[in-house]
Amino acid sequence: MAMLAAISVVLVLLIRIPFPPAPFLVYDPADIPIFIGAFAFGPLAGLTLTFIVSFIQAFVLGGDGLIGFFMHFVATGACFMIFIASEFLLARSTTPVPESFTC
Repeated sequence: MAMLAAISVVLVLLIRIPFPPAPFLVYDPADIPIFIGAFAFGPLAGLTLTFIVSFIQAFVLGGDGLIGFFMHFVATGACFMIFIASEFLLARSTTPVPESFTC
């Protein structure tokens, strides 16, 4: 997970694409390693990665401060981690029960 957080921070530093009609909106592909970690290790690990990367981006790299930290954590955590958690729960509920567990 630490490697995914480091890759995410490097992506924040290297790639930032402004949206031309609204230059205050900036796309950074830092969420891609967060989503990979969330799918690989689960939703709680994804939220942990989101918290760490949001903290580094907001306070260490001189980003948007407390409001930027909160907005990035809510946007990534709430919108996408709910989707990932629902995928995990759906996959768990559709798994057939082995015959050894039935009476």
